[in-house]
Amino acid sequence: MYNIVNYVEDYGKNTFQQSPFNKVDNLILAEMTYLDYQGILPALNSDSNAKPLHQVAEEYAVLLQNGHRKTDELVNKNDIALLEKMATASRFKDIALSCYRAETDLSAEKQFAAVVYTLSDTVHYLAFRGTDNTTVGWKEDFMSSYLSPIPSQKDALTYLNTVFKQLRGHFYVGGHSKGGNLAVYASVKTTLLNKKRILQVYNNDGPGFPADFVESKKYMKMLPKITTIVPEFSIIGMLLEQKGDFIVVDSNGLGFAQHSPYTWHVENNDFVRTELRETARLLNQAINNWMNQLSLEKREIFVDTIFDIFGSADGEELIVPFKESLNHLQKIKDRYQKIDPKAREEMQFIFDLLKQELKTTLQTSIKSVFSGSEQDDSSDSLGASSTEALDETKTT
Repeated sequence: MYNIVNYVEDYGKNTFQQSPFNKVDNLILAEMTYLDYQGILPALNSDSNAKPLHQVAEEYAVLLQNGHRKTDELVNKNDIALLEKMATASRFKDIALSCYRAETDLSAEKQFAAVVYTLSDTVHYLAFRGTDNTTVGWKEDFMSSYLSPIPSQKDALTYLNTVFKQLRGHFYVGGHSKGGNLAVYASVKTTLLNKKRILQVYNNDGPGFPADFVESKKYMKMLPKITTIVPEFSIIGMLLEQKGDFIVVDSNGLGFAQHSPYTWHVENNDFVRTELRETARLLNQAINNWMNQLSLEKREIFVDTIFDIFGSADGEELIVPFKESLNHLQKIKDRYQKIDPKAREEMQFIFDLLKQELKTTLQTSIKSVFSGSEQDDSSDSLGASSTEALDETKTT
């Protein structure tokens, strides 16, 4: 499989002067934003100079050797390896990084980070980090089902406006997962003058927005500059509403694992295109139908209860190393036992609704197959175009 790692190894010999910035470059820089640059990069509003990527890679390696960065399978192992390859590639090694900001605030239920990659004197890529492994970060994602804007969206707009004052030139704006959502939100909400400086907005498998946001005049005016990219089995990128065309990318990941950019297929300097899988469309349809049955109040109760159990208020990680798993599971069990009986009853009702919706969707799918109304496609993708397939899932 040819992916973003192979792209850096092979296509990385071409500078941006030789071959313009493209969608694959966007995904790579969005993924690099997951790395912890604290103590390496100059902060937002700092007088310090930007650092070239090859120097950043060297300093990161020193922190790794001294035990100041995590290296286990769960945290950025692939990203660290990719950074090392980028540091020797003509295309990436001299990109300058600056304006780093990262904050996780448990009381505000916020997880936010962003960095700017300067490609030339007058062109930059402003990237927002997606959801990390903190439970509070994941909770904030789910908060978007009942709250708008969420805390990190407010921070994204402030960050973008500040960077645009600090740096001259034009910008690509993007991110992966929640980072893609933040990129769209900040670009839609910023000033008209700033919008003229935005070349393109990239949402890489990031969730959508409430209906009133995507139907607003500001969103519709920005839409021609928004590029939405999802894998063929997209779950996160199909939540809530989005408009416009989608690029659907072939992936070798299994199920939710396709959310990882390392599973996306690349050919030359572009993604390998395909169609959204039927199973993904049906699952997203069931999830959206389920959410439509819940009031904003019930959604909030559901999210608060679930993430209280997983320890969002204590700053715990969602996934822990295997050696810590038993202790982690015991904590979850203990918190569950402490849930108020009424809240537990409410949770059971909500889960029963989801179970019924999934059952109904599955039964409908089976009936359509046996009635001949659905194409029997061995590739498990829709017979319709990817855009048409995605349109069917766009419920509030």
